[in-house]
Amino acid sequence: MAIFSPLASRRKSRRVASATQQLIVFRLRDEGFALPIRAVQKVIPRDKIYGAPGGGGVSLTLYQERELIVIDIEHRIFRVAPSKDSFQEISHPV
Repeated sequence: MAIFSPLASRRKSRRVASATQQLIVFRLRDEGFALPIRAVQKVIPRDKIYGAPGGGGVSLTLYQERELIVIDIEHRIFRVAPSKDSFQEISHPV
């Protein structure tokens, strides 16, 4: 039988949980992934992506009048060629 200790209870109630590491979490297929926030410069809204389907998973997009390289992480991780449907889906602004 457990013994109730008011002192131990008060100590536990004063504990504050603190994050040990901040992460950006995302899903691909049915898998969860996380990156340390230190590894990310900026998260930008998805816009029109320019590139040929089957182009190795590397394309371009324009953000604030700058060209940025877009890397298809799903292609890199799972080694699948981007399907025509998925390319068309990301080619149109959301």
